Amino acid sequence: MASIEWLTKRLPPIERIRLRSEPDYYGISHLIAQAVDRPKPPRSFAHWLHGWIYTDPITHPRELTFWGEPQDTILVVNQEQVQILQEFGFQQVHAAGLPFIYGNLHTVNRQAQTLLVMPSHSSAYTDQQVNQEEYVKHILQWKTEFSDIVFCIHGSCVERGYWIPVLDHYQIPWIIGATTDDRNALIRMNIIFRSFDCVTSNVIGSHIAYAAYSGCRVSIDGKYASPQMSEFQHDPWYRLYPELLQKHLEIFHETQIRQRFPQFFVSPMKATSHEAWGRQTVGSNYQKTPEELVPLLGWRPKQQISGYTTRVTRKIRSVFPAKLANTPLTNQYYQSDSP
Repeated sequence: MASIEWLTKRLPPIERIRLRSEPDYYGISHLIAQAVDRPKPPRSFAHWLHGWIYTDPITHPRELTFWGEPQDTILVVNQEQVQILQEFGFQQVHAAGLPFIYGNLHTVNRQAQTLLVMPSHSSAYTDQQVNQEEYVKHILQWKTEFSDIVFCIHGSCVERGYWIPVLDHYQIPWIIGATTDDRNALIRMNIIFRSFDCVTSNVIGSHIAYAAYSGCRVSIDGKYASPQMSEFQHDPWYRLYPELLQKHLEIFHETQIRQRFPQFFVSPMKATSHEAWGRQTVGSNYQKTPEELVPLLGWRPKQQISGYTTRVTRKIRSVFPAKLANTPLTNQYYQSDSP
């Protein structure tokens, strides 16, 4: 197996953190706290969805914010998403780009003729139904074309034992990518992307936008991993909003994705850069300063008091839903599902 010490020595360690709300995911709150000289981040009372939302059209507010209620602070990618959520009745919506861009803190020397493979991944609630060996064999055909081929495996796949046995069998090096409760996840992924010449995958997803933003050549190749109904049977989000599952299965199918993003369906050898598209997609023009994010996340003293008070009120409401069923906050969209 080829050595990838040139890569691993660049990466920060994985440091597990407690997840209290969305801004803790992948360590974004810790990055902001460090930037404003706080020893640790206060609890955040805003909602900030991680990942590129490529649903089109948006027909439900939960496609842009998984949690929260109309009066909560919501951070989204761009002004277009701000307007969409405002039309759904959300009052405090701000464009701030994707959390990923805030991890771009280090200058990285990109290695020429290197290929990063990012296969479809599972999550805490979804299964992986891809033929892993078939895809690995497909990638092996490019072995002589690149100086290094490295698989980047999502933390949830590592925990479930996906991909690793096959990769070890074929002596292909791999690294752990993003893990939700890793304080350094965003820094780690920014360094990983900027270390490689080309990124390829078997599915559309946030990694495509991140790779493009990071200046990589981007490819979707091999048997496409279209989502299957059975993969999401334990997903609590789709149990809350089952009407969205069928829609997403249709618009995320290979046929639809090929029509919308034909530029990415090429082999790694023919892949090209899409950096301008990537910057637009991740909302780099809307990036806030750490100081601007402090009030948006609810970190000021008065906001902390208000945030904890609201949290307790919602906990009570969840215990006695019948008596509060007719309050203004309870309707077809906004269930008491905030973490």
